Amino acid sequence: MMKNKNPYIAIVALCMLIILVYSCRKDFLSGEDVDPKVEWAKNYFKESLLPNEGNLVDPRQYITDALQASLMSQKKGNMKIPIWQKAMEGKTRLYDFVEVPLKYTSKVTPMLYSHEEGKNTVKTANKDVLKASLDRLIIYKNKDGKVNQRIISFIPTEQYLARHNGDISHNRSNKLDKDFDGTLIYREWNGAFLFALIIKDGRAIKKLSLENKTKFRKTAFSGDDCEYVDIYEWFQYCYYIGDSPEPYYCGEPFAEYVTTIEVCPPPGGDDPCLDPANFNTAECGGDGGEGCRGCEIPVEPVPVDTLNNLLDSCLKDAVQKALASGVKNDFKNIMDNTFLEDDNLILSINEGNLLDANNLPDTSTAGITSNISFFTQNQQDYRAINITLNKNVLGGASQELAVVTLYHEILHAYLLTLGGLYGNNNGPQHQYIASTFVSKLSNSLQGIFPALSNGDANSLAWLGLQNTPMWGLKGSNAQADLINILNKYKKGTLGTKCH
Repeated sequence: MMKNKNPYIAIVALCMLIILVYSCRKDFLSGEDVDPKVEWAKNYFKESLLPNEGNLVDPRQYITDALQASLMSQKKGNMKIPIWQKAMEGKTRLYDFVEVPLKYTSKVTPMLYSHEEGKNTVKTANKDVLKASLDRLIIYKNKDGKVNQRIISFIPTEQYLARHNGDISHNRSNKLDKDFDGTLIYREWNGAFLFALIIKDGRAIKKLSLENKTKFRKTAFSGDDCEYVDIYEWFQYCYYIGDSPEPYYCGEPFAEYVTTIEVCPPPGGDDPCLDPANFNTAECGGDGGEGCRGCEIPVEPVPVDTLNNLLDSCLKDAVQKALASGVKNDFKNIMDNTFLEDDNLILSINEGNLLDANNLPDTSTAGITSNISFFTQNQQDYRAINITLNKNVLGGASQELAVVTLYHEILHAYLLTLGGLYGNNNGPQHQYIASTFVSKLSNSLQGIFPALSNGDANSLAWLGLQNTPMWGLKGSNAQADLINILNKYKKGTLGTKCH
């Protein structure tokens, strides 16, 4: 460790630290007057927020005990200090709000980085950007008087900072410079990350939801537009003078890893409700629905199942028959609450001519599942699944085979979302389907095709499961009988005829 050879610097630093501690106490305990227009926000902070949440930088939101212990030791005594003398009031079409500069005993600046799988890359940050970045406490209320709060971190790009001589303090949440480039990160007072807005030329061009919910867990098939983001927090011991929220001097920064999450854009293109001054969720709608009072942008339609490029009329009729009969309700029973709720399962079903490993027409695989993704729309979580039905196999088959293929592929989709043992590996998935779901698949098929016999329904349910241990337990005669029936449905000589 490098020693300080100048005792004068150490004395000055100690004096500034004493001034900081005194100013912290002054900010919280003094009775200094503030602008009457912001008094309601200060009262909310003193009466509701401070007694319940405190003012320490709080690691309770982080996910592992080891990380929590590390952060507790690093951040012990680190206080968030609103500077009420510099509070600013404002109004948007949704809220009345007060924007209060924050300073810290150890400055905290969150940063987002693209995740590099398997790489322990040392993160870097521009010191001038860290010093200029700032936090504001936003206390806002809607037209019904409901009050809530956010912390917004304003983080500029190096280029914007250079154009403005290293000072971004004149920016406000509802009035950014027309050339502001950077990121706004929204958190709860307790530190929980909510979302980030990427800003270009003073306008939000992209939103990243940072809430670490289960829908962000890694899956075997993530959408092409999804990305993994590492969240870090940079800490600096800074000195402030008086009630200025801008640090006079900051020491060397050090980074703490917080978490990695998957972020996906909302379906349908850009979010039409991006607005840095919509503190609730940065989208129309939110807690209690107040975000849409007076909102001119309509609520997005509920996502629906889609049939894409189903040119074979008989295949299309089979799929429509399955969906009309309530395939999702069938899966409520099939899954037996073992996996995630399927109320918001969205199917995209396609027809294709699959190829095998030799790039020849695949005449054995009836269907494949891909592009499992998660998204949120109208504050509802959805699971989107793409299923391709192989025309090479199903083109001359009976409708019963097409429906059991659809069921089989949806089961794959559910198992893929679990990851781990089941992630992108047909072996464990087929073993689980064979041991758990054959009889349930058989019953669901008979719900769609009431004339289907028990034996035929059971044979169809074994589609694609011939390499499992459960299949091996059957005698050779039983196996031959099941395959014989399956082949007749594949050829269309049994079941609901197509051609």
